[in-house]
Amino acid sequence: MRLILIFIKDKFNSIFLICIKNKENLKQKLKKTKTKYNIMSYKHDLIYLNTVTDIKTRDQLREFMEEDQNYFIYITATWCGPCRVTKPKVIEYLKQIKNKGVDFTFLLLDADECRDVVRFLKVKAFPTSFCLIKNQIEDICVGGADEDLAAFFNASYKKLK
Repeated sequence: MRLILIFIKDKFNSIFLICIKNKENLKQKLKKTKTKYNIMSYKHDLIYLNTVTDIKTRDQLREFMEEDQNYFIYITATWCGPCRVTKPKVIEYLKQIKNKGVDFTFLLLDADECRDVVRFLKVKAFPTSFCLIKNQIEDICVGGADEDLAAFFNASYKKLK
């Protein structure tokens, strides 16, 4: 039996994780509650964040990046459990930074598809997040511990504002 993990938001923007067996189970669970929920749309968030996902090599990365731009790079792997749990948190932090008026480009890269970039950036574990300011790596967060992510994004925001 395959279970589906879904992150949902209530009207107060609290995020919850629901484990269901199928989509019908989700509808049944949501009907039983009095709170109105919106299922988070990663596609919408990724569009809002101007996400780039098609970089596969270090040469493509060099060609893409401009000297006077800021970047967040999140390297994940589809088989990585912590990556799947961390990804929605990373997206939420990035949305908060974007909502504060900080200009950046978000690169969401799958390690299995961009092994050359992984070697180039010397990634040792997954997930790994980078903050680049004017093409210089300013901060790195390895792993997905909540306190590490909070420290990484707070420090990055302070440097970017």
